[in-house]
Amino acid sequence: MKKFSKIKSFLFFLLLINFTNIANAKCSFNCDKFISSEANKISKQFEFKQIGLVALDVKEKIKIVGQNELKKRCWKTSYYLLTPKVINDVKAPEGYGLDKRFNEISSWFRKSSAQCLGGNIKQCNKIHQYALNFSQNSKINKPRKKDGFYWNDTLSVSMRLTGPMAMALGIAWNKINFPKDEKKMILKWLDKIDNNFEHGMRTNGYYEGSYYGNSTRKAGHNHAAQSSIARMSVGALTGNKKKFLTGIDQWFITLDTMRKDGSLPIETRRGARALFYQGRTISALIAIAERAVVQGIDLYTIDRNKSIHKAVQFYLDVADNPELILKYAKKNKSPGPSNNYTRQDLGGAYRFNSSGHGWVQLYVKKFPHHKNTNRLLNISNGKSHISASLEISVSQKGKSTEWITLDTSCFNTD
Repeated sequence: MKKFSKIKSFLFFLLLINFTNIANAKCSFNCDKFISSEANKISKQFEFKQIGLVALDVKEKIKIVGQNELKKRCWKTSYYLLTPKVINDVKAPEGYGLDKRFNEISSWFRKSSAQCLGGNIKQCNKIHQYALNFSQNSKINKPRKKDGFYWNDTLSVSMRLTGPMAMALGIAWNKINFPKDEKKMILKWLDKIDNNFEHGMRTNGYYEGSYYGNSTRKAGHNHAAQSSIARMSVGALTGNKKKFLTGIDQWFITLDTMRKDGSLPIETRRGARALFYQGRTISALIAIAERAVVQGIDLYTIDRNKSIHKAVQFYLDVADNPELILKYAKKNKSPGPSNNYTRQDLGGAYRFNSSGHGWVQLYVKKFPHHKNTNRLLNISNGKSHISASLEISVSQKGKSTEWITLDTSCFNTD
């Protein structure tokens, strides 16, 4: 009887812990608190350096680099910038993939913001007018509720519309003074769409049965990272501290899912695209960190074992020895075009517009003396198709990728 009583007490204790965790999880998003202790600490002292700065401080960049040099690097005459049509709905597939119509929009914002930074005032005006057109005429409202559609609808909008739009407006509005009533209309619409398509998974708990004893918080997912990039971009543009700091929280949430070897469990389970998603998530994390730097927060220098350097190190380790990822990739969760998890599909990461290596040049410039950078600069293309792809990316000046939302060859000139 005493044994039964002890079991009953233990079960009640577990139930109490679970209830407390659920309550805390809900509060972490709704109660001006964040999941990570680091983000909570930062939030207590945070003030915007300047509301309206999103991806970079435009005036400071012009002062340091010079408008003529920015024109040389950013005003690419090869870009034919036909403004896309305003989209009125979201129709992403239920399975693998996003709504392809939004890809044209994100590409247009990246190219237009580069042109605008380079001094093309006409394109600065077009960014504002296109955003105004969306705010006045688009009938986009909410994602579809069915799970598969919901995941892809929210990512299509966050990664390819609200995030890039906020980034581009942060450039255009710091180059030209636009009517306050028009800006107010755009900001109100952006704020609404961001709220409706937010998918940070802050209250969704943990994935169960992760490989090698790693119980992984669902909010560490790459979809959540992209949602946070959009959210912090809108927050920087509107002056909403909570939205901006959501991105800061995401940095720590995603890094805290990391295994000891630097692999990200949610991403490396993706079969043939395990490294593809490890790379994309590294790009997303660096996009978050760069937006934080603009507002005076240096996430890179916070000393912790689970760091961006460990994630990069694992990527380089797999480039040297692709077999390292097989024990994770064999789960083959939503692998994409290929079901053969024994050969990594990088999705053309070496290409100028690919996100898988979007982080490479930013990392090299940010950490010129780090051992990872030394490995990158001395990468041996003969070790694997992964190292061969990295060698090409290292040789490039930068990339224009949607996971970072801007043209790194233009924006990150010294």
